[in-house]
Amino acid sequence: QAVRLDEMGRLLQTVAGELVQATSTVQLIDQTYIESAAFQNQVDEVLQALLGLAKEPAVMGVESPAHQAALQAWMQERNNVEAVWSNRMDGAFIISLPPAGLANAASREWFQAAGKGQKYVSKVYISAISKHPCITVACPIKHEDGSLIGVLGADIRL
Repeated sequence: QAVRLDEMGRLLQTVAGELVQATSTVQLIDQTYIESAAFQNQVDEVLQALLGLAKEPAVMGVESPAHQAALQAWMQERNNVEAVWSNRMDGAFIISLPPAGLANAASREWFQAAGKGQKYVSKVYISAISKHPCITVACPIKHEDGSLIGVLGADIRL
């Protein structure tokens, strides 16, 4: 019994260490900040910049090599953006920086909203990339005639 208790103690120490490691990277966001004008301004600023990016000829040319370069440059100009991506209308990724953890986004809420021509802003959630709070924003990519040709999205780190 003493040997079993010793083994159980080591197992519990291992599990406790893993729990501490898993939860140590999680940061909580103050709800008053999420409801503040500063927070709304940050989200609006990135969303407006994303809408502007969606209108750039390089981005509208979703098969163009300049498409990826435009997304990379846009992300590098913003220290609060941790990811940017684009999708075809079937949900397949055109480009994802960094690479997406899924092959197709058709089932995602942000894709469905932007795929209907709407702007999208998520609630705060914990990012799979950074393990910190973030928000997803997305918008449609449209031809000059207004028809939808894709979706553009970004994750804002908080």
